[in-house]
Amino acid sequence: GSRVVSQGYTSPTPVTSIEREQIDMAAPSNIADFVNTMPSMVGDRTTTAGNNAISPGTTGMNRLNLRGLGADRTLVLVDGRRHVGSNLQGNVDANVLPNALIRSVDVVTGGASSVYGSDAVAGVVNFLLDTRYTGSKGYVQFGESARGDDAQVNVGASFGTPFADGRGHLLFNAEHATSDGVASVRERD
Repeated sequence: GSRVVSQGYTSPTPVTSIEREQIDMAAPSNIADFVNTMPSMVGDRTTTAGNNAISPGTTGMNRLNLRGLGADRTLVLVDGRRHVGSNLQGNVDANVLPNALIRSVDVVTGGASSVYGSDAVAGVVNFLLDTRYTGSKGYVQFGESARGDDAQVNVGASFGTPFADGRGHLLFNAEHATSDGVASVRERD
């Protein structure tokens, strides 16, 4: 049960597959922002939405929360394998995923706990990476709200090349993202 083998109509459980072309057309600031637009996802505290309270270690994290059952009940996989938790609760921060190397995302929302265990009561989000990428690419993205705040800057570069007659593959990815957020009323005054 460590892999989402089938996609779409051939699977015994509903699987939503998002391909790289769909992600590129939306041009999200990060992959979690795009995945969180799905109807099955419920907003969670993110880097720009918090309650200005003392954090239990989740400030700045982009956690995935399927069906409103909590990030603790949403299993996050990378290439079909469980990803290491980013905090003591075991939540995975989607900010640590290499956005430029994600080739697709599969989301299973029904019957996942019978295959994956209690971590997947809400469902499973599987990020598939392009681990055989060959070439180089980069991107620069800037944006802000219509009111001139919440400035966001994203910069990234990727490089991949095979070596030793195809027996090995060197892959490099570096990304940096900054989001200023929206100031609270007290900070504006």
